[in-house]
Amino acid sequence: MSEYDTDAQSDALLAAFQARFDPSFTKAQTPTSTGVLNSASFINSNAIDVHISMLGVRCAAQSLYSSLQKTPYDFATWHAHALHPSIAEFGEEGTAEFVFVMDLLNFCFWSDGKIGANQERSSQGGTDEAEHKANVPNGFAIDYQGQMYTGYWSLVAALRRAIEEGVPITDSTWLASDDCTLEAITEVFRSAGSDSMPLLRERWQVLKEAGKVLEDVCASPASKSDPSHPCLIGLHSSFSY
Repeated sequence: MSEYDTDAQSDALLAAFQARFDPSFTKAQTPTSTGVLNSASFINSNAIDVHISMLGVRCAAQSLYSSLQKTPYDFATWHAHALHPSIAEFGEEGTAEFVFVMDLLNFCFWSDGKIGANQERSSQGGTDEAEHKANVPNGFAIDYQGQMYTGYWSLVAALRRAIEEGVPITDSTWLASDDCTLEAITEVFRSAGSDSMPLLRERWQVLKEAGKVLEDVCASPASKSDPSHPCLIGLHSSFSY
């Protein structure tokens, strides 16, 4: 069997995931176009160093599906973690913006330190300098409200910390502005560990590009009136959070 073969099992897996996360979803609600599939197709057809293994995708989907049967996971589970944003805190648009930026930067948290990529641990600090140094973790870590976060959670914690400190890190206008400098992003992701945020310059470049695209595309009149416009699709798709 070729890794590019498709069958009814793939459709069943897709239907199962849709039913799990959005039971009200119907094909009639599918947007005409978001441009995502075209971009993904271009990357898959032109990339030299990487490619998408359809067999790998199916195996991953089957593994996830099996896991969901054993341990249910839905938006309520996702929202149960205190760090994840909610509409009650940020409003609908603010939550969509938070999730958007979070997804943009959710890659590569491995650094030269020894701390695990998915660990999360407490830091009580201390008044003694020697004690404080002993509590500094190896690798990249974010100290947020007395808790030390690494891996994915370090990203979410850093975004929350920035917003609380008055940095509009999820505002596309700010991201596209001259205020969003590499120095500003370095401060947002300042580390409490021995290493700085991996690929910091690349993350800054991603934010700048995203801010410019959002300002250019979502500021158009069509984006405010056309329900199939990618900007409104992205906003409404985040409401479940």
